[in-house]
Amino acid sequence: MNYNASGNHACGLLFGIAAGIVISLAAVPFVKESKKEEKEEETPLVTIPDEFRQEQLSRNILYFGKTSMARISSSRVLVVGCDGIGSHTAIMLARSGIKYLCLVDDGIITPTSIKHHACATLKSMGKKKVDVLKQCIFDISLDSCNVKRREFFNVASSLDEEKWDFIVDTTDDVATKCILIDFCILHKIKIVSCMNTESRCDPTRLNLGSLASASCDLMATQVRHGLVNLDCSDFDSLVSVVYSSERIDSNNNNIPNLLPSIIGQTCASWVLCQLGNKPYKPVTVERTGRQFRHR
Repeated sequence: MNYNASGNHACGLLFGIAAGIVISLAAVPFVKESKKEEKEEETPLVTIPDEFRQEQLSRNILYFGKTSMARISSSRVLVVGCDGIGSHTAIMLARSGIKYLCLVDDGIITPTSIKHHACATLKSMGKKKVDVLKQCIFDISLDSCNVKRREFFNVASSLDEEKWDFIVDTTDDVATKCILIDFCILHKIKIVSCMNTESRCDPTRLNLGSLASASCDLMATQVRHGLVNLDCSDFDSLVSVVYSSERIDSNNNNIPNLLPSIIGQTCASWVLCQLGNKPYKPVTVERTGRQFRHR
């Protein structure tokens, strides 16, 4: 009696395994098809209705006017450096109606990027910054903002290929800044360049002004020296810089950089108001004497 029961149990087990295999084989094409469908849904071709876009930009249109807003939308902006500052600038420009952006950066998202990058998450670890930023802009504006990405920056090709209406420089390399500013002066293109804001944490000491007015900033001094032979009467009208007048404590240089988002929004505001014919005159701190700089 026990033997027959064991035999029946074994037969039932074998039948169950066989049935499971058949069901699994039948389900494989369905599972693959489902994954294929999910992959296709990741990049939907959706166009935002004009009514929605008009409501999104309603306050911008009221401030700048329809003519100036159309000029902003048709402008082409190059953002060199897409880390903390550059990513916040690009996101705000896309939100504000800019329809053409070119992003230049060869870095990848690291654990430190999550602290200051505008759209870095744990899921984006190891991905290229320009790719993550481009996807974020697509999620915001879909097809209303044409975004090009470049991992490497080559002055000869990157700047001569297209006509730029404004350039945002957020790099930390003095030589690159000098090359960009020199190019902008040559081709009469406006540029806003970010100086060294590391080891600063006081947002009230941030300034937007001319390169000549930048004080307490070693990088600004180095850029001025790099451009010492550049003679241009339009320099101050074409070149603007964002810098911090906060003096660095020589005994404690390990202060975290807490200002990228504020600086990025400052750059975006300056670009939009310049393109929209609503320029404002920044109020900067008085320049300190040579003997007190960088202290």
